[in-house]
Amino acid sequence: MNDSKINIRENKRQFTRLKSEFILKCKVVDEKEAGLTIATARDLSPAGIFFESKHLYNLNTVLEIELNLPTLAKIVKVLAKVSRIEELEKKDTYGIGAIFLKITSKDKEALIDFIKRLDINLLLEEGIKRGASDLHLSIHHAPHFRINGVLEALPGEPLEPEDLEIMIFNMLNPRQKEVFQKELELDFSYTAPGVGRIRANIHLQRGNIEAAFRIIPPGIRSVKELGLPPVVTDLARQKEGLVLVTGPSGSGKSTSLAAMIDIINTERKAVIVSIEDPIEYVFEVKKSIIKQREVSYDTRSFASALKHIFRQNPDVVFIGELRDRESITTALSCAEAGFFVLGTLHTIDSTHAISRMVESFPHEQQAQVKILLSECLRGVIAQKLLPRKDEKGLVVATEVLINSGAVRNLIRSGDTNQILSVIQMSKQYKMHTMNNSIMELYEKGIIDEKAAQETLVSMVNMVFYYQARDYRNKKLSGKIEAINKETAIQKLQEKGLVVISLKEVI
Repeated sequence: MNDSKINIRENKRQFTRLKSEFILKCKVVDEKEAGLTIATARDLSPAGIFFESKHLYNLNTVLEIELNLPTLAKIVKVLAKVSRIEELEKKDTYGIGAIFLKITSKDKEALIDFIKRLDINLLLEEGIKRGASDLHLSIHHAPHFRINGVLEALPGEPLEPEDLEIMIFNMLNPRQKEVFQKELELDFSYTAPGVGRIRANIHLQRGNIEAAFRIIPPGIRSVKELGLPPVVTDLARQKEGLVLVTGPSGSGKSTSLAAMIDIINTERKAVIVSIEDPIEYVFEVKKSIIKQREVSYDTRSFASALKHIFRQNPDVVFIGELRDRESITTALSCAEAGFFVLGTLHTIDSTHAISRMVESFPHEQQAQVKILLSECLRGVIAQKLLPRKDEKGLVVATEVLINSGAVRNLIRSGDTNQILSVIQMSKQYKMHTMNNSIMELYEKGIIDEKAAQETLVSMVNMVFYYQARDYRNKKLSGKIEAINKETAIQKLQEKGLVVISLKEVI
């Protein structure tokens, strides 16, 4: 076999170091009495290795190293020179850094393939190239990207448990490993070189570690660039009250809120305090002071952070997720106290968002919550992402609710089932339904008919019994379906009928 010298600079640029724990054997070259030493690798790249050893080597000592790489059915042999020595906390144990000097062509190829296969950053880079929003890693499956809402598998061998353990633990710092081992779940953010911010969740499935990654687009896009309606900018310019952004997971809520916070940051001198789990978008210093606090790292919990938020003198409070009664209570209290509060909920529309907030409380407290919510709420933006007709990504469809006098009365009375009707009849307040938004995208040719049909919200129509006269003054009667009384009258008038009476069929 031909020997190959390692191009250290080239390999350092091409791959990050792989923090992989495995056993290796090494001995000093040209020492007749030198025996094999068993050591534990901690850090590996095509250019070198860092390992723990109970044997202390001198600097510049040349070693012959056998690497027994996990998931690779072969032993890789290299010549390496000791370049760094560290004393570790473990008694009688040293950290040895060694630069590779010589390796056979086949072993070099095997080593690079091993690192490439388990380098999460290379996978994430591939995701960026393909326009993926998510990366899923599961045992016995090849890596999968979610592209325009559809899962697509990468060609290649399925991932084994050992592969996933190396890939995922390579991303974690000691504190994160400790949290995961205790909780068996971990949400965290990660900055991938050449990729940007990543939101990650790691978990167990039948005792095996698996992961899901959300690739956060670089930079913060404007409201216009995101395709959000101009009224979102109006809501971002509120000085007090509560604005909710709601939608299913993966609907772009965090991206929309980042655009709104960036408007405040650009236009106002304000103190903005965000509580997130984890932090996704990192904001530049502009006019505002922004304090981004991450749960588990900057504060123990949402509840703990919210408990002390009043003393931080905020003008704007961003709560990453209103997930329980305590966070909803604090959001309402902050809004009542005169702060501007932004938050997210996992509900499909504005009606369900209001119901979720109210129903989080015991029945005896709900009347008070309805009054407080009716006074504090400024608006709700519900959204979902749809595939573009030109296959160039996704486009957002929205529902916008503004807390007009009519909406305020419905919240107080608990008649939230009538809110959709009010949205339909309140274009003057810049409100619109999800159906309006979807149909507008379809009529403009941005989405196709199939996407429109699959995502249009089915209306719950009421049945009305009507009496009317036609153009000959002939009396007619019958039944008609409509979302409300006003729509039923409008439908009858479009048929050329003059309505005499209209009564809902119970």
